[in-house]
Amino acid sequence: MLARRNPRYVVSAEVLELWCHQYTSQDAGCRIRVNVYRKGSSRPKFSKVYSAKRSRPSPNVTYWSRPDEVANVTSDALQAVVDGALDDPELRRALR
Repeated sequence: MLARRNPRYVVSAEVLELWCHQYTSQDAGCRIRVNVYRKGSSRPKFSKVYSAKRSRPSPNVTYWSRPDEVANVTSDALQAVVDGALDDPELRRALR
C-alpha cells in the first residue's frame, strides 16, 4: 500500500465505538468502519466493520486507580482493530 501522487482510491475510517472500564479487570473495546471509495465517487467500493477487545487483570482495584493503565489497554484495543483491518485480505483486494 504505497502512496502515489495520483491515488485511485480514498480510504476512510470512522470510529463507531470506543470504550474502556476498570472493575476487577481493565477492559477496552473498539469498532471501526473502513470504507474504500474510488477517487471522485461518493459510493463505497468496499465497506466493512472491524472490532477488537483487550483485557488485563486489574492490579489495583480501588477508586484511586491509575488512568494511564486503562488508557494503555484502550490504546491496545484501538491498535488491534486497525492492524486487523490493514491485514484483511478483502481490504487489500479492494485497493488493487
